[in-house]
Amino acid sequence: MRSNNTLMREAFRYSDNVTSEKDVIEIALSEYILRRKKKTTKELKGKIHFCDDYDYKAMR
Repeated sequence: MRSNNTLMREAFRYSDNVTSEKDVIEIALSEYILRRKKKTTKELKGKIHFCDDYDYKAMR
């Protein structure tokens, strides 16, 4: 496993306009939370219902 310093340096390399470790940590935590909240396709199976008369070609 990589050390905290190594991870922080790598995070700074991929970050634009981030100047402090606190900012990097806040961004990382918010992205982590958003990613965990997203539903996977398997979790949504059977929960989305479509109208029988829906015409996808009409939307073009």
